[in-house]
Amino acid sequence: FQAEDGIRDVERSRGLGDVYKRQEKRNILHVPITVENGQRMPPLEITLDESSGLSGWVIRTGQPLWVDDMEVEQDTLPVRSIDYGAPMRALMTLPLITKGRVIGVISAQSDRPHAFDEEHRQLFAGIATQVAIAVENARLYQDMAQRTRTLRLLADASAGMMGSLEPQEITDHLLTALSQRFVAANSISVFERGLSNNHANNYVNDYVIVSAEWSPGDQSVFLPVGTRVKLSRQPWMRQLFLTRQWVYVPDMEQSAWWNIATEDERQLVRERGITAVLSLPLISQEQVIGAVSIRLGTPLPEPIDELVDWAQTLVNQA
Repeated sequence: FQAEDGIRDVERSRGLGDVYKRQEKRNILHVPITVENGQRMPPLEITLDESSGLSGWVIRTGQPLWVDDMEVEQDTLPVRSIDYGAPMRALMTLPLITKGRVIGVISAQSDRPHAFDEEHRQLFAGIATQVAIAVENARLYQDMAQRTRTLRLLADASAGMMGSLEPQEITDHLLTALSQRFVAANSISVFERGLSNNHANNYVNDYVIVSAEWSPGDQSVFLPVGTRVKLSRQPWMRQLFLTRQWVYVPDMEQSAWWNIATEDERQLVRERGITAVLSLPLISQEQVIGAVSIRLGTPLPEPIDELVDWAQTLVNQA
């Protein structure tokens, strides 16, 4: 046996080893490690459904799968396999289970039929147990490190805002912290509510005014300070004012705004690579006095609640 990235391959076999990590909220199998004949292959993602192949079946059912000869057993397998890399004949695929939960799968394949005997299976089962523990420990460490970073960022930004009486300094601290936390942001706007004669309080004729704007250093501002935006032209912003709750639009082109936007507005969104928007209310004395909109180049990773709660906590102190 020769070890490669923690996966043991059988000599003269196809030598392909895969470690799949499950991203439960996205229903995705992420394959960060694939080794074929000692060579690392590019990572890939597989949607976890009926067409996600043998590894998808293992992760859905939590059951191991042993195949001695793919050509002979193909018609008796629970699902069809997905072709990736060199053709395979023998297969060992085991779920990675920790604390009673399937978090991924590990798979080894060979281009020779009957390449794996009982000793191989027992060895591979032991490897699967150790890999599951390692993956779970790595995830817990990453979660702890991420929480530590975000709490420190929140504390530093909060201290900066609370230690200043200058509105511009407070806004600068807010925008800096949000841009650091939302790495996919390509523009952030702070809006103040404008005055209107709308006494029905349904915000149809109300508007907001851009009071501050952040964009990456290599891009021009998305909305110049002083720009007026009617709430009737921003459905999610009007919803925010009506509900006093944050609003997340994961796909701009599938949103109600896309149907009422002008072609120039759509083109600007496309040019800036904006795919999603998160808007958070600015509340004072139980009234929405403005909003912060974060425009994103990619949708937020699921689950979004913890990230949004962090952002709303920061915005509440502005």
